[in-house]
Amino acid sequence: MTSVRSIRALTKCVIKSCYCTVFLGALFFGVISVGSVKANPAPIPPNFVVEDGDVLRLAIKLETEFWTAVQTHDLGQLSDILAPEFQGFGGVFDVISRIQEIQGLMDSTLTGFLLSNVVATRNHKVLVITYFLMVSENSTIIPGPTLSTWKKTKDGWQMVSHAFVGAVT
Repeated sequence: MTSVRSIRALTKCVIKSCYCTVFLGALFFGVISVGSVKANPAPIPPNFVVEDGDVLRLAIKLETEFWTAVQTHDLGQLSDILAPEFQGFGGVFDVISRIQEIQGLMDSTLTGFLLSNVVATRNHKVLVITYFLMVSENSTIIPGPTLSTWKKTKDGWQMVSHAFVGAVT
């Protein structure tokens, strides 16, 4: 059954690849933006993996809120998003604390971001998200794989861990 879903998703992706490229390019360069998910959520772009559409929409919403807070240097939003026990990945063996992550993100010069190939898995109050990320910083495009772990609290979703391994191209 999963193979059939994968083949169907791949076929849709190939058929709509031009649409996908235009949509994601426009999103990356700020021509369009992704708003919060409302009662009638936007369709899932064809290059995103669909196991459960609601979980995938939630994942895209959370990651978009996170990267938007980084881009706009919204300290309050970043403080709300990152859980007290947050742990980040800063390189080969560098562990980053919540405070270090917030400082680094506030110092960043992110001008745009693009999520693709998103895969989301949810088990009760835990959401694990992997995706390919491209960020634009100081006229440089930095692509790389990304992994985030979120937990649902009484106040909403918080990011518990995050790893982005970017390579300057």
